[in-house]
Amino acid sequence: MATLFWRLADSTRLISEDGFMAEIASLPASGLKPLDPELRPEVRAWVDELRTVWHAAGLSIGQFAVRHPFDKGTVSRYLSGHRVPSDRHFLDMLLSTLESGSQPVTPAVRDHLTSLQMRALEAAHPHEYRMRLVKDELEIALTSKLEAERYARALEGQLAERNREITELIEDRNRLRATLDTDYARLSGEIEKLATDLDLARSRSASADRRCLELESVLDLMGLAYQEQYAEANASHPDAYADWGRIVLRLLPPDDPYAIADFLSMLDRLGLHDHAGELADRVVTHISRRYHSLDDMTKHDGLLPLLATMKRLGLDDQADKFSSLLGYTSRRSRRRNPPVEGRYS
Repeated sequence: MATLFWRLADSTRLISEDGFMAEIASLPASGLKPLDPELRPEVRAWVDELRTVWHAAGLSIGQFAVRHPFDKGTVSRYLSGHRVPSDRHFLDMLLSTLESGSQPVTPAVRDHLTSLQMRALEAAHPHEYRMRLVKDELEIALTSKLEAERYARALEGQLAERNREITELIEDRNRLRATLDTDYARLSGEIEKLATDLDLARSRSASADRRCLELESVLDLMGLAYQEQYAEANASHPDAYADWGRIVLRLLPPDDPYAIADFLSMLDRLGLHDHAGELADRVVTHISRRYHSLDDMTKHDGLLPLLATMKRLGLDDQADKFSSLLGYTSRRSRRRNPPVEGRYS
């Protein structure tokens, strides 16, 4: 299937998405064996494009292994389709090699190759594909955290400057009161807005930091689940996550049922249903200790959406216990006041 971004014409020209044709004097003998006809279609599509880029780079497997931290066996498996890279490093190094030879790579071409790699990874190595998705999301969360912190620091500097200016205006107020009243009101408004923005920026930073901790916990858990496919890993990590639910509950905001519901949904999407059930059990225990009466519970508008989330995820035992805490006599009976529709109902 012809690609929209790369083609080899007469074995000497490389055509990119913007129509630019980069001359390739001669392509070296690749020494690559024909692809296995049993390869999955997604893997074959990825390897065909990868080999096109490899030819354009003009390096042998040995030369590439000398220049970059990859052994020849690994590179050979990548080029034969017997293994799909799980991260960006190999593709980035190959495209950098291409660009160093005065053959620019457009963002559209890079995105196209990355998309092919992800589809091949999902088809060939589903677990590593899910790990890659979580790692990419963690990277985005870390970037958001750093941006929020930089913005907060900038706002702190602006706020300090505005406070300095208003202090100077107050000192001169008696002498220039009539002239400076307008400036005083303007700066007061700016300070109020900046203070509000700073609180929001700090809140976003805290949320991003908490999200990083949650994703790191899920990533560790998924790594353990992958290791548990082997008997040796089971023997070496018998109790590695015995208190996993308690640790995660400590990371989540204890009085934010919406955040807990989001986390339960994420665990269920990743196929970690048993761990979602363990966390739900600990949440029910925590809430039963946190609220000492039914009236205290009914004042919190996030508990009913959390109950709805447990039911939606099929956590029936935990939902029944939680229903009892909220005043239901059984799963089918209703309270005096029907539950309000919430975020997860």
